Amino acid sequence: MNPFLLRHVVFPLYHNITGTGVIKCLQELKRSQWLPREKIIAIQRERLRVLLHHAYENVTFYRKRFKGVSIRAADLDDPSIISSIPLLTKKEINENRDSMIERNKAGGRLIPNSTSGSTGEALYFFTDMRSLACRRAVVIRNQEWIGVKLGDRRVSLWGAAMDIEKLQNVRGRIHRWFNNYIILSSYELSPRSLKEYVDRLNHFKPVLLISYPGPLTELAEFMVENGLRVPSIRAIISSAETLYPWQKEISEQAFSCPVYNRYGCREFGDIAHECEHREGLHINVDRVFLEILDDELHPCEPGRPGEIVITDLDNYGMPFIRYRIGDRGTLYNRACSCGRGLPLLEGIEGRTLDVVRAPNGNALGGTFWTLLFRSKPGIKTFQVIQEDMRGIAVLYVHDTSVHDVPLDYFKKKIRGKCGENFKVDFQEVKQIKKTTSGKTRFVISKLRKISRMTE
Repeated sequence: MNPFLLRHVVFPLYHNITGTGVIKCLQELKRSQWLPREKIIAIQRERLRVLLHHAYENVTFYRKRFKGVSIRAADLDDPSIISSIPLLTKKEINENRDSMIERNKAGGRLIPNSTSGSTGEALYFFTDMRSLACRRAVVIRNQEWIGVKLGDRRVSLWGAAMDIEKLQNVRGRIHRWFNNYIILSSYELSPRSLKEYVDRLNHFKPVLLISYPGPLTELAEFMVENGLRVPSIRAIISSAETLYPWQKEISEQAFSCPVYNRYGCREFGDIAHECEHREGLHINVDRVFLEILDDELHPCEPGRPGEIVITDLDNYGMPFIRYRIGDRGTLYNRACSCGRGLPLLEGIEGRTLDVVRAPNGNALGGTFWTLLFRSKPGIKTFQVIQEDMRGIAVLYVHDTSVHDVPLDYFKKKIRGKCGENFKVDFQEVKQIKKTTSGKTRFVISKLRKISRMTE
């Protein structure tokens, strides 16, 4: 469909007739982003107060939860009370799903949703229509930051089976046509498939490419190696995995355009997003309340990494309050030069589970491993697996352009961090298995999973 027609006629006509609330939410989001930070935070705190009262009055699970820690309705007017509310886990949601649904349907019809469970326990939940409208609006706003307008052609190199299935049926095909959108499967990344993808991109001429970093990197390397180009793409959004500098570098080389980092998930939609200045990820605090906590569950100072905990300010149908999403991140203590008042995340450091822990007390996240295995040639890609504290297994794909892999060098570097008696078992494989969502996990630690099962 013609982008101008979609932007100025079809989109407003459809959403005004159906009353989705997307247009109203988008207008509010566009206005609020330019407010001073103090004003935006004040709006966020008021929305949080209203949500907490709603949960107390209308959701059985939260009424019991609040009373269990001696929180009364009057206490909810104080924003600091949030720190007294217990953290919410996937296990609790799956076990208490019915009692977490509100009684009066304030957010509209409930839509079933789920996560893949690729990094642990799958989650089944509901999102109300109000929240879906706000999620759609914030995506439009965030993409406008990087020069992508509503109606511009977009393509996703994605792997979530539920997303692909939805877009393959008749309704999905109509939706794709009306929204100038196609999706390519990240499960099919053979040389033949990658060449077909480049041909499809050049035929469709998208402005924006959205992908996991893993598949994006494989496509970019293929294009560079074969001298292929897709000149229509002006921006790339990387999401759903940690984006490492070397992945960003090869992707920008292949497509001759900037790569922007997005932090989001199925539970909340877009949480934070880089703008055109790429000085950090703007947190969508007009949609979510985000906390970063240390190991004692106290708030981390800016610059100090910790566990990310999120509250959805829009989903009244099944509120998620202080949800442990399983990621780690760091807050910036400065403003972006773009002038928006939205606070900044310095970056996402990966899953809380994806850390190798050594007997000497060291904890090594994904960045250490990616830098290590790129410090010398020989390993094309890898996966570190830790079963216990005594050592790790490293699955790796041999880079055939190099004859010998410097395994002794890598072992020495690892033991320098983890101790001389730390076991390191290298195993050459033909390929690294992806998750059910098509993602690549560089580090898999089973230590925390085991300990949580016994808690």
